[in-house]
Amino acid sequence: MVSLFRWIGGLVLASTIAYSSACSAFFDDQKSDPIVETRQHQAVTRFLDDSFADRDAPIDLPLLTERVDFTVADSLFVVRGQNSTTRVQGTTPPYDPPASSGGTTFGQGPVLMSPQPLTQQPVMTPQWPVMPGVDPWAGQAGPAGPTQFGAVGPQPYRYGWQLKFDVGNIFNAGTETTTGTKTGDMNVLEFNGELRYTAPLPNHWIWSLAPQFGYRGWSGPLTPNLPGAVYRTGLDVGLTTPAMGPYTIELGFNPTIGTDFDRKPASNAFMWDGRGAVFIRTAPQWLWVIGAQYWDRVHDQVVPWAGVVFTPDDRWEIRAVFPNPQVSAFLGTPWGVPAWLYLAGEYHVEAYEINMGKSYDQIELKDWRLVLGLRTEQNGVTSFIEGGWVFDRRARFRTASDINIDDGFIVRGGMRF
Repeated sequence: MVSLFRWIGGLVLASTIAYSSACSAFFDDQKSDPIVETRQHQAVTRFLDDSFADRDAPIDLPLLTERVDFTVADSLFVVRGQNSTTRVQGTTPPYDPPASSGGTTFGQGPVLMSPQPLTQQPVMTPQWPVMPGVDPWAGQAGPAGPTQFGAVGPQPYRYGWQLKFDVGNIFNAGTETTTGTKTGDMNVLEFNGELRYTAPLPNHWIWSLAPQFGYRGWSGPLTPNLPGAVYRTGLDVGLTTPAMGPYTIELGFNPTIGTDFDRKPASNAFMWDGRGAVFIRTAPQWLWVIGAQYWDRVHDQVVPWAGVVFTPDDRWEIRAVFPNPQVSAFLGTPWGVPAWLYLAGEYHVEAYEINMGKSYDQIELKDWRLVLGLRTEQNGVTSFIEGGWVFDRRARFRTASDINIDDGFIVRGGMRF
């Protein structure tokens, strides 16, 4: 009878040890490799016989090998304010600077993914390569290495089609020539739209293709004689490498046409923008961005795409990355909807070929922007509203004399599906 109890006890203990080992390996694998992992559980030994000689002879259980396909589920890795999304092994998508406000205005600079808010509270914090989000959509700046979930949460790629648009207005502001002559007020109504398709490539590379459209309605000034409306069409192409240790590389090309369509677009209407950056994850809370963007305008510019993203906890994210810095704070779920408050800056330049009345010229509008905004997400729809100040404004021409534009108030809102 004693021998029987020892056999039963030994089997129960062996089963418990094997189950505990399997669970430990399973959760360790979730942190290191969320997709596919082969695990081997070593033989468990236990002394079963009541004789001292047999007690020293271990019984070897067969080697257990199992293959597990793991996909993040809503019920498991739900992070504060985030949607669950399938992660792809070896990929860490770049974060997306706002497509508006504190981020990249359509056609200028990066334009990738945004945070995926949910209404559930965090259950646990997995540590595999996923990017913190960004912007009102919260547009793009790179991956690499494991990261914690920040104020805007992980930033996985969302494969397939996404539509986003925003509408805004920069209210009346005075204009003057460089010699100080007043030339009347100017109001700017703007619309930006983008339809982006994102898909994986072999070896965990990711590419995206995005047709873009933009509209600007100009009221004033009296001089020079500007058209009432200009348009911008573009096609943004992005390519991101899989994570190579702590490093990830992103490249992008964005050819565009900016014109008033008063005539067939000439050479000054065509602009060829590009970007490239290396993203380095040095710690779960720290992501470094080292790169540059080329903007084809009246005065061509090579601007830094560089800085650091700091995510101290699951509520705050500090994205000190030029040209679209932003600080975001997760507010919780007021009104039952996940919400973020953000303060964002932007260095902005856009250009168009226009009819000046007696001749054709190219105009470049340059300014700095600082906005305070609120972003929410519900049922897969992200929306934002923001307001702020536009300053250090200037309209520069390829042949005509430049004009200065006074500081003004901007308000803007948008949605993404």
